[in-house]
Amino acid sequence: RKLAGGGLGTKNQLFPKSFAWYSTTDDGDETRKDPMTDSKPEKSDSDGDKKSSDSSAKSLGELPKFPWRNEVVTNLLPRVTPDTEEQKKLIPTPIGLEFWLATLILQTGFLNNLFFRTWKHQLEEAFTYGFTKGLSGLLSNVFRVPIDQISKSSDDIDNNKHEVTFHYPNKSSSSSDSKDDFCDEVSDMITQPLRDLFQSSYDQESGAQRKLRIQLELTPKRSVFHRLFGVPFVSRKLVEEDKDLLFNMYFVKGENGKYAVGDQTHFMNAAREATEKEFDRKYPVAEEAVTYKLVTTVAAEVMVICDETFRVWDDETGELLHGWDGDDGDQGEKNPSREVAHLVTMERSFVTVITPGFTPFDTTFSDETISNWQITDIDDLLGPKKWYHVVSPL
Repeated sequence: RKLAGGGLGTKNQLFPKSFAWYSTTDDGDETRKDPMTDSKPEKSDSDGDKKSSDSSAKSLGELPKFPWRNEVVTNLLPRVTPDTEEQKKLIPTPIGLEFWLATLILQTGFLNNLFFRTWKHQLEEAFTYGFTKGLSGLLSNVFRVPIDQISKSSDDIDNNKHEVTFHYPNKSSSSSDSKDDFCDEVSDMITQPLRDLFQSSYDQESGAQRKLRIQLELTPKRSVFHRLFGVPFVSRKLVEEDKDLLFNMYFVKGENGKYAVGDQTHFMNAAREATEKEFDRKYPVAEEAVTYKLVTTVAAEVMVICDETFRVWDDETGELLHGWDGDDGDQGEKNPSREVAHLVTMERSFVTVITPGFTPFDTTFSDETISNWQITDIDDLLGPKKWYHVVSPL
């Protein structure tokens, strides 16, 4: 069965001119080195810059560790920092594909997307809210701190902004706290691998002879859309089963063995082939069905900028092990709060109802969803390489 085509824009729309490293020369490397996992270690600061005063570099020895990244807003993750090897080699989402996802998958207005790009602002607001609420629920669930002591509404309630105020151990909690005080179900907000990471930290802390004191307070100030990704009718499961699927959508291998970036037609044909493969697997006798359902997994990344205080102490010695204690002020007082950027990754799977011979713009979306938006990672705590990342071999 062949699926009818649908336009995702011209080649220039697919690959923005700002990404000059997209070339079709024959000097590409046959070896597909992945800078996301094979990158060189970062150089240490030798000039005594204050930004290196963060105590996170200290070895915790046998002390447990709390998984958190507390870096100033100017010190972003390598893969989102302009002109780094990781950023240059990571393929951006085609512009036309983002527009398709925003219009159909997110079900935002076509004209608004075309002229005002409001879908980005909607994602920014939703992710900021989801980040603070999801993080609050995660900390309450794992560290058994009452949720109403962590999640607090800020003065800017009209923008759905919430503060996170987490202190551990929680001095005010006791065995008399009701089970309802804790967030006992976070699977609808946080994926299991991220929860397991924090649970491992708590288990280490509980079993350690030396204890930690943790302070994490953050208030979102603004957010910046970074990336939206999804291939029509292609699920995360399908991509994880076929490791070369996404790579083969973007690149073609010439007779000389060198890779070159493909054009729009190549991308669409490769995406269609992936859809047909999934279609055949799910509906081997498709003629007997009237309508069919396929899953599209959409991933998105938003940078949430916060005013944040984060400190982890050795409870026995009072030594600062992780975080920032602040600069000395005019009055000799330290202000441990600073502006921090967090890259929040979320994803959601949609069920799409289709009919034979469909085009992408003929689809209707059912009320079924495999999941709501869930936080899958924060600041690449689970690793920089995501299932939807494609690394250029050029």
